[in-house]
Amino acid sequence: MSLREGAQAIPSPIDVWQGATFVRFIYDPIGGREETKRFSLSQVYDWVSGRFGTSELVRHQVSAVLRLFLGYLAKCGFLERSGDAFTVLYGGLWPQARPEPPVHPATPSTPDRAVSKPTAVVLRREWTWRERWPSEDVALLRASDATVRYAGAQFNAQLFVDMLYSMSIEPSETAVKTLVTQCGGIADAAFDLLKDIGVVEESWRMLRGGVEPPWRCT
Repeated sequence: MSLREGAQAIPSPIDVWQGATFVRFIYDPIGGREETKRFSLSQVYDWVSGRFGTSELVRHQVSAVLRLFLGYLAKCGFLERSGDAFTVLYGGLWPQARPEPPVHPATPSTPDRAVSKPTAVVLRREWTWRERWPSEDVALLRASDATVRYAGAQFNAQLFVDMLYSMSIEPSETAVKTLVTQCGGIADAAFDLLKDIGVVEESWRMLRGGVEPPWRCT
């Protein structure tokens, strides 16, 4: 699901308004809230509109992106959704861990089977493009400085910056690593390199392929 769809209708960086909305309607810092908290999409719209100054001309777009965001939080276990009404189930910053299914002991009539232990889940860093990029001259300087750390001695920083800044669609993660490799860099260090340049930031959202990038949105 694209959480960026229609996000430009709210005149604020996406991480700012999403974070503020989460804190205002869901976040429970102490974890001792006794009463059940409920709210509607229209309440969220009114608050976001007043807080960030959205225009009535884009009311439909703002409502749509808020519905997508709240629906995503419901899938993560923070909210329970009923139409455009929401009930807060969990007010922590991160979703609760899902319970593991019970392991039933083998019956005496069958031989014991070895029960494999669940493997630890490695938390994977995700990235998203920044809506504002540094100038190409600054990006080239940063890419050159980062060459030794992330890209390798054969890395062509000039070619990489030229290709990166000429992109017309937002590339997938695979495409980003391929671009780094084509310029003589190390694929596994691609996002550390992009972070040093200042065009991506660590995020719980993933890069999506084949859509208009935020730096080209009007």
